[in-house]
Amino acid sequence: MSMRKRIRPTFEQWITFIFEQPLDVATQHLQAWHRRNTENVWKLPPRLIVSYMTRAFEQADTILAPFSDRQLRQGLWFLLKDNRISPTDQCSDHLYALYNTKVPWSERKRCLYAMYTLFEQLFAQRCSPHLSHLGEQEAHPLNVVCYAWWDTLYFVSSSIRSFPILANFRLSLPPDAPLAPMTLPQETDTFVTSGEIDETIIAILNMILNLASDACRESALYGLRHVGGMYKQQYYTEVKNVIDNFLTHHSQLRPVLKTYALNVLEQEPKQLINLSFEAWLSYVFDHPVRDPCLPAWHFDIFADYWNETSEPEVTLSYLTRVFKEANRVLKPFSDAQINQGFWFLVSNACSDHMFVLMNTNVPWLKRKQCIDAMYTLFEQFFAQRCSAHLGHLNTIDTEKTDESPLNAVCYMWWDIIPLYGKADEPERAELDAACLDVMRKTLTLDAIACQESALHGLGHWHYVYPDFVHQVIGEFLTRNPDLDRQSKEYALAARNGHIQ
Repeated sequence: MSMRKRIRPTFEQWITFIFEQPLDVATQHLQAWHRRNTENVWKLPPRLIVSYMTRAFEQADTILAPFSDRQLRQGLWFLLKDNRISPTDQCSDHLYALYNTKVPWSERKRCLYAMYTLFEQLFAQRCSPHLSHLGEQEAHPLNVVCYAWWDTLYFVSSSIRSFPILANFRLSLPPDAPLAPMTLPQETDTFVTSGEIDETIIAILNMILNLASDACRESALYGLRHVGGMYKQQYYTEVKNVIDNFLTHHSQLRPVLKTYALNVLEQEPKQLINLSFEAWLSYVFDHPVRDPCLPAWHFDIFADYWNETSEPEVTLSYLTRVFKEANRVLKPFSDAQINQGFWFLVSNACSDHMFVLMNTNVPWLKRKQCIDAMYTLFEQFFAQRCSAHLGHLNTIDTEKTDESPLNAVCYMWWDIIPLYGKADEPERAELDAACLDVMRKTLTLDAIACQESALHGLGHWHYVYPDFVHQVIGEFLTRNPDLDRQSKEYALAARNGHIQ
C-alpha cells in the first residue's frame, strides 16, 4: 500500500490554492469550491499562516495582480470566513492565527498592518465608490469583501470569547489534490483577544480612513462601529476621536458617507411601537438588498426593531393582510426587496412573526385565516411573479438568467417556517391540517415554482404524515404525466421524504 507524500506547501502553492479555483457563480445558492470538496485537507501551523498572509497582503499589487476581480473576491472571502461557528457559510480558519499566542505578537502585528497595505494597493485601486451598506448593486465585485473585512475579523474575535478553539487550521482541497497534513501541537492552543490587537486595529482603521476611496472609508467606519459597539466603555472615546478627526479633515465627503460616519457611535436601535399597517410594511420591506455575502438589514446590531409577539393579534392581522393583498400592497417594492422581506417574516432566524400562528391565546379561527391566506399568496402572487426555475437544482444566478429573486423564498417557504408536523400532539391537529391543506392546494397550481415549494414542504412533513404525503404527491404525478424529468424526480423523492 503506497503512502501519500506529506509536503509543506510553498507560498506559491498556497496562493494558487486560494485564488485559482472554479468560481462560485451564484453565491447565495451554490456551495463554493471549498465547501463542496472536503475529503482532503491541509493542516497549516498558525505561524506559517500568518507568514503567508503577511506576504500576500504586503505585496498585493504584484502577487494578487494576475487574478481577476471575482477570483480575488472568492479567495479573500475564503481567507476571511471562519468554519467554526457557521457551518453553512464555512470557508477556513486563517484569521484565528492572528489570535494564537504561539505566534509571536510582533509577527501577528505585522500581519495586521499588512492589511492596510492590502487596502491601499488593492481595494483603494479596484473598488468602486458604491457603498455596500446601502445595497448598491452596481458595486465592484471586491466592494463586499472590502466592506465586510473588519466585521469578519471581529466575528472571529467574539467567537474566541465564546467557544473553545483547537489547533486545527485546516484548508479544504479539491479531491484530486495531494493530501498534505502538517505537524501541529496536540494540545489545545491558547487564543487571546488582547488590548494590543484592538488598539492596533483602531490605528489601522484610522490610516484607512485617510485613503481616497469611499469603499475603504466605509469599511473602516464599519470596523470602528464594531469596536465602539463591542467595547464601548473601553474604546468609545478613542474611536470617537478618530471619527471626529476624520470628519474635520474631510469636509467634502459625500452626504451619505458623512451620515454613516456620524451614526457609527451615536445611532442606537430603538423599538418601534404603534405601527400602522403601512408603517409595518415599510419596516419589513423598505430596505436596500445588499450583496448576498453580507448580512441583511435585520442582522445589523443597530437596526430598529418591532416586538412582533407583544401584540400577537395585530401581528396576525398584518400577516393575513399582506398574504391576501400582496399584489396591491407590495407594489412599491422590488422583487428582491419582497424576497428579503418575506424571508424576514417567515424565518425564525430573522424574526418571530410566525410564532403567533402557534399562540393559543389568539383564537384559532384567526390563526387559520392567516394560514389559509398563504395559499392566496402562492396562487395570486408567487404563481404570477416567480419564474419557471427549480430552486433545488441550485442553478440560481440572477446575473445571468431571468430567474426572479422571489423564487428563493417561494422554494424555501416550508423549510424556513418554524411550523413542523406534530401528529402525536392532538392540540396541533388543526394547525397541521391547515398547513398540509395549503401545500396540497398549492401543488395544484400551474406554476413550477409553487409546485416545487409544495413538494419541498410535503417532503419535510413526510416523517410525521407519510400516508398523506404519499397520497397527495401520487395524485399530483397522476395529474401530470408529462412532467419534466427533473420535477418528476424531485416529486418522487419528496413522496418518500428524501429531500433536503
